[in-house]
Amino acid sequence: MKQQHIAWVTGLAIALGVSLVGHKTQTLQAQAPNVDCQAPRGTPEYNYCAQEHYAEVDTKLNRVYQDWKERLNPAAQTKLTDAALDWIDYRDAHCAFDVREAIGGTGYSAYLNDCLASLTEARTAELEYQTTLIP
Repeated sequence: MKQQHIAWVTGLAIALGVSLVGHKTQTLQAQAPNVDCQAPRGTPEYNYCAQEHYAEVDTKLNRVYQDWKERLNPAAQTKLTDAALDWIDYRDAHCAFDVREAIGGTGYSAYLNDCLASLTEARTAELEYQTTLIP
């Protein structure tokens, strides 16, 4: 069952990544040259900057996760993968609850991306700490 879940999550991630590439490229081309994420002006820019920040921290988490996984034996790799899948479920459920009052609002995506980024940064720090425990 876990293997099916892993395959499904992997397929979904790839599908979402592919489907969002065109949209994100248009967004970047339209907004990036004029957006200062140190001082976003208005909701659309804040939404854009929150999305970019989450993408950055998610990339870092994936890099730390892959580096850590490569250092583990196969049994530990399986446990790490299981923990990662459970953490993704937790992250998504937590953030869905956390931003529930903003659904339908113009800032919803920013609130959601801020939540996802915050939990992702914390998870990255946890994994980085764990890498210091085992040589």
